[in-house]
Amino acid sequence: AKKRATRTQLLADAALQEASVAPLAGEAEPASGDEDYQRKFLGQATPWLALYDSAAGEEDADGGAQGATSLSGPQLVIVASLIDKLPNQGGITRTSEACGASGVVLADRKALRKPAFFSVAVTAHEHVPLEFVPPERLVAYLARKRAEGWAVVGLEQTTNSVRSWDYEWPARKSLLVLGHEQRGMPAEVIAACDVCLEIPLYGRIRSLNVHVSASMVIADWSRRWHTDA
Repeated sequence: AKKRATRTQLLADAALQEASVAPLAGEAEPASGDEDYQRKFLGQATPWLALYDSAAGEEDADGGAQGATSLSGPQLVIVASLIDKLPNQGGITRTSEACGASGVVLADRKALRKPAFFSVAVTAHEHVPLEFVPPERLVAYLARKRAEGWAVVGLEQTTNSVRSWDYEWPARKSLLVLGHEQRGMPAEVIAACDVCLEIPLYGRIRSLNVHVSASMVIADWSRRWHTDA
């Protein structure tokens, strides 16, 4: 845990230094008027740095609910147990943390040590609660969560799927279940869901990368339930 905290602090210090670098010759200083700038380059607008203050919430040094904070109101946990590709797992974890989801479920904690995962996740996996559920235990996991009061929402094109932008997210705890990159969602997992959502598509390509589609739905959930600070 001490080693990770040191690495995290170095990343934070580097980001602060980057934000305070003087402009190159010929570049104007950021102004406070109507000009538009990337907020990550302005020292007063790097809210992600505040995430490092959550280190006291870490449970253990090799996984689990790292950096978890107490949550109130609607919650969303992203269930990515069926996702194989590490960049997709890392991207989903990063989007989930950035959009304020309350947790991510992966198949195996070994992913956290793979460069293909953390090069995309950056440090998101240190600041969002994680669970690890292998595919063979997924249906039982979903049944248990439903019994605990969670809405189980799948992201899959089915004969009865609902357009994602028409879906009214419940004002309670929800799981967003993602299918495999190539095979999609097995019939038994579809049956375990309360509802399946699909993203309306209007081009010739009838599917999206799972990280992209998950990000679109997570962002829509966040838009409905989070207000700007």
